[in-house]
Amino acid sequence: MAVYWISFRIDARTVNGFSELERHDRLVKTVAMLSRMVWGDTTAFLAFESDTDIDSIAEECRAVISPDYDLFLISAMNGSVARICGNYRDPDIHDLMGNWRQI
Repeated sequence: MAVYWISFRIDARTVNGFSELERHDRLVKTVAMLSRMVWGDTTAFLAFESDTDIDSIAEECRAVISPDYDLFLISAMNGSVARICGNYRDPDIHDLMGNWRQI
C-alpha cells in the first residue's frame, strides 16, 4: 500500500466529445476507483492510498483525460517516484521533481 498525490489541470475546451467537467469527473472517479482512501478538499489535487503501482495509476488516469490539452502530475507522497502526463510548458519540473518519468 502506498500513498500518492495527484495534481491536475483540465483544459476548458470539449475534446473528443468530453467537456472539461466530464474529464475532471472521470479523472476523480478513476483515482477513487483505484484507491482505498481519498482526500480531495482542494481544487485539482487529490491525496490517496492505493495498492496499485504508480505506472498503472498513471495509465488509467491518462486514459480519461486528453493529454494533448490536459495535464497531471502524480507522485508518491515520499517523493520517491513521480509521473507526468500531458501538456506542460514549464521545463522546471524536470529539476524540481526527483525520480519522475513522462508517460
